[in-house]
Amino acid sequence: MAISPMESMVRAFASSHPADAARALEGLAPDKASGILARLPARLAGPVTERLAPAAAGSILAQIGPDATRELLADVSPRQAAAILHHLADARAPQVVSVFWPGPAPASGSGGKRFSCRQSS
Repeated sequence: MAISPMESMVRAFASSHPADAARALEGLAPDKASGILARLPARLAGPVTERLAPAAAGSILAQIGPDATRELLADVSPRQAAAILHHLADARAPQVVSVFWPGPAPASGSGGKRFSCRQSS
């Protein structure tokens, strides 16, 4: 299927200038930005997502559904993905967290923490 000249231009811009593309998406309403991001091929959407401000990314990714969000977050650095997850709606984050914690996550308060920041005395 052929792509429109406008979509071709958007893809070229995202490919050549992912940080600028991220800034442009941040200036749009989340529903509009999510539509553009969802139409980008993964090889272009990942670098753009990586450069989105976490709050904006959370608003944008909340619009595209858990499966697409999971795929995009798998392509960004763990630090950026965690920051974005922090800004996703509370109901959406557990649906995409399998990117970081495959299989069932331990229940809250179950003592399933793997690391502790507390210093022992």
